[in-house]
This record gives sequence, C-alpha cells and structure tokens, in this order.
Amino acid sequence: MCKGAKVMGHITGKSQPKGDDDEEWEAIDSRIRSWFYSTCEPNVLNIITTDNCTAKDLWEALDSYFLNNKLSHSLQLQTAFRNTKRYTRWASSFQCSTAPVTTERYASTAAQAPQVSPSAPQFTDLASLFSSMFVQQPTPTQDNNYYMDTDASLTCLTTKDLNTSHLLHRSDSVGDLYPVLQSPQPSVSSATAFFAVSPLVRHRRLGHPGASTFSFLKSRNFISCSNTLLPTCHACQLDKHCRLSFSHSTTKTSKVFELVHSDLWTSPISSLSGYKYYILFLDDFSHFLWVFPLRVNSDVFHVFSTFHDYVVNQFKTDIQSFQCDNGREFNNANLLTLFQKHGIKIRFSCPYMSQQNGKAERAIRTINNVMRTLLFQASLPPTFWAEALNMTVHILNLLPTTTLSFQSPCEIL
Repeated sequence: MCKGAKVMGHITGKSQPKGDDDEEWEAIDSRIRSWFYSTCEPNVLNIITTDNCTAKDLWEALDSYFLNNKLSHSLQLQTAFRNTKRYTRWASSFQCSTAPVTTERYASTAAQAPQVSPSAPQFTDLASLFSSMFVQQPTPTQDNNYYMDTDASLTCLTTKDLNTSHLLHRSDSVGDLYPVLQSPQPSVSSATAFFAVSPLVRHRRLGHPGASTFSFLKSRNFISCSNTLLPTCHACQLDKHCRLSFSHSTTKTSKVFELVHSDLWTSPISSLSGYKYYILFLDDFSHFLWVFPLRVNSDVFHVFSTFHDYVVNQFKTDIQSFQCDNGREFNNANLLTLFQKHGIKIRFSCPYMSQQNGKAERAIRTINNVMRTLLFQASLPPTFWAEALNMTVHILNLLPTTTLSFQSPCEIL
C-alpha cells in the first residue's frame, strides 16, 4: 500500500520534513498513521503509540514488538514436526518426503532444522506399529520346549545361583534329549478380561427404575451387570421421597351425633338458583350426610344453628363434638359462642393438615363425583349442580357401604 501510494520514504525514514512548517509532509504522514490506527488492535496501539510519533516510529515499534514472528513460527514448525503422522509409509520414505519441506520452512525462521532418525523419540504420533500398547499373543503350539545338545551343554543341565547355590533349574532327560520346559502359556480366552458393570451404574443409565423393574430385567437377562446387590441410590432417595401415610384416627364413636364432621365446598360455577357453596355435615357413627347450599359463606352460622335445632328436636340428643378445618367460616366469634352455649366440643384441624378433616373431604369428593356423573347422564350443564346435589346425597344415604358392613347410613341412623 505504501509503495503504491509512493510514500514508502515515510516508513523507511528517507523522506524527512523540509522544515517545522512542512504541511504537505505532515499531511502525508498523518494519512499513513491513520492506516495504522484503522488496522491495528486497540491493545497493540496502546503499546506502540507515543506522543508526537511519526509513521516511521509506529512501524519500528510494531516491528520490534512482533519480532517478525520468527520465534513463534519456529515453535509452530517444531510442534508440527513432532506431531507428524507416519501412517502406512516406511520410515525411509517418510523421512525423505517430510524432512526437505520442514528444513525449507525452518530456513525462513533463521532456525536450524532438527536432525532425527525415524525411530527418534521426537515422533510422538506414529502409527500403531511403533505403539507400546500393541500386543500379540499367538496361539500355543503343540511343543514349545527347547532341546539342548547334551554334548555341547552338558554342564547347563543343572543351573544354580552363584551366590546362594540354590537350584534354579533342572532338566530331566527324555530319551537322548534334555528339554527346557517353558512356563505354561495362558489360553487365548484368558488374555481378555471383561469387567461387569456394577448394578448401581446400570441403574443410573436406565433412568433410576424401581427395584422390582430392575430385578425383572436382570432375571430375564435383558441387562448385564455384576451379581452384587443393588445399593441404595442417593439420587432416588432425594427425588422419590413422598409423605408418609397419615396415621389412622383413634377416635371411635358408639352412638349417633357423638361426633359430626363438617366442611365447606366452593363451586367454580354459580348454580342456576344462585348458589356458590354448600356445607356438609357427616355423622361419624352412621355416615349419614346432610348438605345445605349457600349463596355466601357467612351463612354457615345460620345453617348450623338450624341443623343443631333439627338434631335436638328430631333425635332427642345433642351434638357432642364438632370436627372441621380452621377456616374463617367456622373459626369466628358467633359460631364459637354457639358451641360454648350448647356445650359442643370444637375440634379444629391443624393448618395445612387437611388429613385431620379427611372424612369430610372424602365425602365431598364422593358427592362431587356422583353429582357430575348425574349431570353427564342427563346432558345438563354444570349450572344445575345444586339440583343434582340433593339427589346425590339422597342416593348415598340409601346405598349400602362396605364401611358399615353393607348397611346403608339410613338404616344405622
């Protein structure tokens, strides 16, 4: 570029300014410096740039910084020479075709090309013929013994250690010959060792299957692994943890209304008559169900008061205990005052422990399943759930259940 623009003198130093105010020379030199600034990396410019530098100063600093790349080029050729692959060529052909090219390239770096033989250790990536891991094991022949000439080596039939005089070898004659027996050669099959995969490794590769599935695959020879027992997998213990089954209730009732379970269900769709909720009352002894649709959940107090009066008047008894969750519709001042007035023992479930009120929740699940089934059968929209609710509870109270030894809740009540 500089030769084409006829400004090479600014690089070599032959062109000098005629004076301090030589604007033409300064303009040309500034243009050359802009070429350096636009082609060099910013990190390199920070190193080679100085105050009031000329194009010649930039070129000399750049030339001294990179040292013409001779050292790095020499190291690169050495690495390429040592990593050259011989493949299937003979050593003489390999050296004749590779050495001249390498020597010519070394000459451009002013370095001396190495002189090595084909078997020198500089060749680090030769073919497998020179590899120390290449092992051949011929099949044993019928007779590998060495037979000595008794006339020439009669003194060698018995060999002893020079220091301890211990017998090292003895050859017994076989006819006129004294064979030197070799150590038994291992069989070809014994030279190869197969390492069985551990059950834990196989278990991980299969995506952590269960113990029964893993045992089935192993018994049918679908997988191969060692005969050791499958140890406890740490990843399975962390991922497959589940909450233990909730302990069974120890409360046993002996008469009706000794314990009443209750829960409130919220419908995602308002019914045709405007109901949004329904409250359930379940007698623990007879499993008899009472449900009351509600428009707002604040009606729980009024509904329970009505239900309590119904029990007292119709069954001539009182509710002894009341089991419910810790919701605001039950845990409020009005309802607690009513419980205290009639001597009813209130039993709230612990927070986030819905299992303690599981009997009422399972009853609601059963009611909802039957209710949806009836709506599907009648091809009615979900807005008729309140009408289907009354029919569902009536049917469940009349049907026998295994919990009551195939008696119906209506019979027990």
